[in-house]
Order: sequence, then C-alpha cells, then structure tokens
Amino acid sequence: MKKKIIIILILIITIIGSGILYLFQEREYFCLTSNNCITVWKTTEGAYIIPGKYTSWFKPKTNCNYIKADNTQFLTLYYTNEIPGKIVVRDQGKEGGIEGRKYEIYNYVNLSPTFVEFSKEYKKILYLPNAVKFNDLKYGVSFLDINIFENYATTSDGRILK
Repeated sequence: MKKKIIIILILIITIIGSGILYLFQEREYFCLTSNNCITVWKTTEGAYIIPGKYTSWFKPKTNCNYIKADNTQFLTLYYTNEIPGKIVVRDQGKEGGIEGRKYEIYNYVNLSPTFVEFSKEYKKILYLPNAVKFNDLKYGVSFLDINIFENYATTSDGRILK
C-alpha cells in the first residue's frame, strides 16, 4: 500500500512540476505567409528563434537551425527570393534602448533555411539604393521585426502579430 501511495505522489509531483515548467516557457508563432513562420520560444535560459512552427518539448540542438537570444533582444528577420533558403538577421538592440548583441546563430549542415547576419552585402540585396527609411525595401522583400520581451512581431506591411 505504501508503494502505491509513493508512486502516486511521485506522479502527481511530476505532473505538477511539468505544468509549472511549461507555464514559465512562452511560445509564439509569427507568420508572414503560411510558408514563412518563425517560432519564438522564451525560456528561463533565454529565447530560441526557430524557422517554422517548432512544437517539440525539447530545446533545439542539432535537429534544426536556430538563434539563441536574450529575452530582452529585438531582432529583424528578412526574407527575399533573391537569397532563397536564407533568413537575414539584423540586431536591433535590447529592451530599454540598450545597445549590444545578445544572441548567437546556430546553423547545421544541410538544414534550410539558414540564418545569416545582416551586412553591407545583404543590405544591397534587401534595400533600395539610397534607402533612408527602415521600410525602403526592394520589391519582394519582407521582414518580421521581433520584440522578444513583449512577445509580438511587426511585419513589413505594418501588421502586428501577437
């Protein structure tokens, strides 16, 4: 009888512990189109930004490409057919206007799409010549401006995704 009570207590504690752990992790799916989605998974250790709708209970390792970021990081992700299979990542600082890159990109062989850092080379592909505004993008370029801290994203056409 004591064994049954101990087993039941262990099961109850495990279920409650799993529920509490799950509650401390927020997962949002932001989609520009049905084919261009990003999962932003906030955990106590930081946020994971993963292409597609990532539903695994386990943190990504080598099974997908991802970005591991601070939970206060702002990032912009650009998509264009000019560079298929790549998502360009641009650092936009942190919550409170703090400068500083607090993320790492993890790309693994033969997995698509891959993340690449924003650079002058990619700026030429994404932006119009003599671009002044953030939205001075070439035709066919779209972006997700992600606020990890507040759990929302803004699209290049002005939609706010929550």
